[in-house]
Amino acid sequence: MKTLKENNQGFSLIEIIVTILVIALVVSPFLRSFFLAMNINGDARRLQNATVVCQNVIEEFKARTIDDIIEYSDNVYGVEASTEELLIDGKTYTKYVFEDWELTGADGETFYATITMDPTPYTSDGEKYPVNSLTSPEFSSLFGSDAIMLFKQYTDPDNELESYFRAKGELSEAEIATLTPQNVTKATKMLIDCVYDSSTDIYEYEVTLNITYTYNNDKSVLVTKGITKTYSGNEGHSIYLMLPVYDTYNTSLGAVSNVGGVSSYYASDKLDIEYSYTGVDDNKPQLGLYIAQQETEHHTSPDISAIIKSENVTVLDNTQTTPTARGIYSYDNSTSNFKVYTNIQKSTSDAASIMQIPGLTYSDKNDNTVLYEITVDVKYDDVDSDVLTSFTSSKED
Repeated sequence: MKTLKENNQGFSLIEIIVTILVIALVVSPFLRSFFLAMNINGDARRLQNATVVCQNVIEEFKARTIDDIIEYSDNVYGVEASTEELLIDGKTYTKYVFEDWELTGADGETFYATITMDPTPYTSDGEKYPVNSLTSPEFSSLFGSDAIMLFKQYTDPDNELESYFRAKGELSEAEIATLTPQNVTKATKMLIDCVYDSSTDIYEYEVTLNITYTYNNDKSVLVTKGITKTYSGNEGHSIYLMLPVYDTYNTSLGAVSNVGGVSSYYASDKLDIEYSYTGVDDNKPQLGLYIAQQETEHHTSPDISAIIKSENVTVLDNTQTTPTARGIYSYDNSTSNFKVYTNIQKSTSDAASIMQIPGLTYSDKNDNTVLYEITVDVKYDDVDSDVLTSFTSSKED
């Protein structure tokens, strides 16, 4: 009878190599995923730390004057500001650049921040609201305030008018091509609804702009824009409506003046304001509405500008015992918690018997007051590395 031989030889070298290869093939995708996850987590953590660095730098800059920033940069970070003089619209502005501040992140990582303070975007040659060129009213509490600001909500639809009319499908291609202020009128109904919650002492505002564009006094489209905001307590509530004139073409409504070779004409723009409050009468908020008309140059001739006719602006306060829509120069601020201020001049044809609307409250700004765009670019570990993240804010000096 045959007996089985014991095999004490173990695994051969080839078997061991094959086994290792099989294990490597099975495990390697998991290892790659593991290391990839580690890298992603590391990048995310680094980006988060860089974001905190950006925010801290911006807060530092907002809290200091320009002179303080220059001294702070030199004494604390050993970085001397580089400057560039810019001549824009006959005025000289200074652009500041602080290169490669060495900063430490939350996990001890080294970051390098380059901070640029540039006034250019806020001039008339820039792409943003031209505060520095003094073509806009400068109100007290406008910058850094807790006010409700409406500007883009009012102006953006002007630039997207073609898409709104196309969506409605009422105009031919030939008519679409003539969607200009020469053939389109703009009328806006501004609804201000305030609801008071006595359990939380919170006032919630919903401000809606219902903007109607009418083509050749015939076909129209309605565009709705809005904003919401809450206030705690019943004081200090403010709404600013920046009101560039849409009708920059029509001169048939008559000339207003000719100063320095620039003729001003009344526009056909209309604005109706309606305010309502829901809550306890004893807690009515103190609300101020600031209507800031922007005189607008004719889009083909800088020698012609358009302004709003005061009788084309009405105010209705639904908190009054007998709510009545009144022309802006017939609205009485002394009889309501809802007060209106404007820089719209009383039109020569406005028959209002009283003039209760005061002018806008101006700040003590002067030609040396400048609004800067702050850009913070942050690099990781090396001044020559790529920018890891950027933040943008603004600062008034």
